Amino acid sequence: MPAGSGLVESVATRHHIRVPGDDHAPVAVASTVVQLRLADLDALNATFTMPGALDLIKRRQARHPYQAVWVNHEPPA
Repeated sequence: MPAGSGLVESVATRHHIRVPGDDHAPVAVASTVVQLRLADLDALNATFTMPGALDLIKRRQARHPYQAVWVNHEPPA
Protein backbone atom coordinates (compact mmCIF):
# COMPACT_ATOMS: atom_id res chain seq x y z
CA MET A 1 0.00 0.00 0.00
CA PRO A 2 1.29 3.47 -0.73
CA ALA A 3 3.54 4.78 2.01
CA GLY A 4 2.16 7.61 4.07
CA SER A 5 -1.48 6.73 3.44
CA GLY A 6 -2.11 6.56 7.18
CA LEU A 7 -4.37 3.54 6.64
CA VAL A 8 -1.93 0.67 7.17
CA GLU A 9 -0.47 0.43 10.67
CA SER A 10 1.94 -2.43 9.87
CA VAL A 11 2.76 -5.04 7.24
CA ALA A 12 4.12 -8.54 7.79
CA THR A 13 5.03 -11.10 5.12
CA ARG A 14 5.93 -14.74 5.50
CA HIS A 15 6.39 -17.70 3.15
CA HIS A 16 3.92 -20.54 3.46
CA ILE A 17 5.39 -23.58 5.24
CA ARG A 18 4.45 -26.48 3.02
CA VAL A 19 3.18 -29.69 4.60
CA PRO A 20 2.16 -32.99 2.93
CA GLY A 21 -1.54 -32.24 3.50
CA ASP A 22 -1.28 -29.30 1.10
CA ASP A 23 -1.41 -31.79 -1.80
CA HIS A 24 -4.97 -32.66 -0.77
CA ALA A 25 -6.27 -29.19 0.09
CA PRO A 26 -9.82 -28.58 -1.19
CA VAL A 27 -8.85 -25.00 -2.16
CA ALA A 28 -5.68 -23.28 -3.33
CA VAL A 29 -2.75 -23.23 -0.92
CA ALA A 30 -0.96 -19.91 -0.46
CA SER A 31 2.74 -19.55 -1.24
CA THR A 32 3.03 -16.30 0.69
CA VAL A 33 1.03 -14.61 3.42
CA VAL A 34 0.80 -10.83 3.68
CA GLN A 35 -0.84 -9.37 6.77
CA LEU A 36 -1.89 -5.73 6.83
CA ARG A 37 -2.78 -4.35 10.25
CA LEU A 38 -5.49 -1.72 9.93
CA ALA A 39 -7.06 0.45 12.61
CA ASP A 40 -10.68 -0.36 11.84
CA LEU A 41 -13.25 -1.36 9.24
CA ASP A 42 -13.26 2.13 7.71
CA ALA A 43 -9.51 1.83 7.06
CA LEU A 44 -10.05 -1.61 5.49
CA ASN A 45 -12.71 -0.23 3.16
CA ALA A 46 -10.51 2.74 2.25
CA THR A 47 -7.59 0.52 1.19
CA PHE A 48 -9.67 -0.69 -1.76
CA THR A 49 -10.15 2.86 -3.04
CA MET A 50 -6.58 4.16 -2.56
CA PRO A 51 -5.12 5.63 -5.76
CA GLY A 52 -2.54 3.21 -7.13
CA ALA A 53 -3.49 0.23 -4.94
CA LEU A 54 -4.86 -1.88 -7.80
CA ASP A 55 -1.93 -0.91 -10.04
CA LEU A 56 0.47 -2.05 -7.31
CA ILE A 57 -1.26 -5.45 -7.17
CA LYS A 58 -1.27 -5.82 -10.97
CA ARG A 59 2.46 -4.97 -11.22
CA ARG A 60 3.29 -7.52 -8.51
CA GLN A 61 1.16 -10.20 -10.19
CA ALA A 62 2.85 -9.54 -13.55
CA ARG A 63 6.29 -10.25 -12.01
CA HIS A 64 5.16 -13.07 -9.70
CA PRO A 65 1.92 -14.68 -10.92
CA TYR A 66 -0.37 -15.49 -8.02
CA GLN A 67 -3.97 -15.39 -6.98
CA ALA A 68 -5.12 -13.80 -3.77
CA VAL A 69 -7.42 -15.14 -1.11
CA TRP A 70 -8.72 -12.41 1.20
CA VAL A 71 -9.25 -13.20 4.85
CA ASN A 72 -10.58 -10.41 7.04
CA HIS A 73 -10.90 -11.18 10.72
CA GLU A 74 -11.07 -9.70 14.17
CA PRO A 75 -7.71 -9.52 15.99
CA PRO A 76 -6.71 -12.89 17.48
CA ALA A 77 -7.29 -13.15 21.23
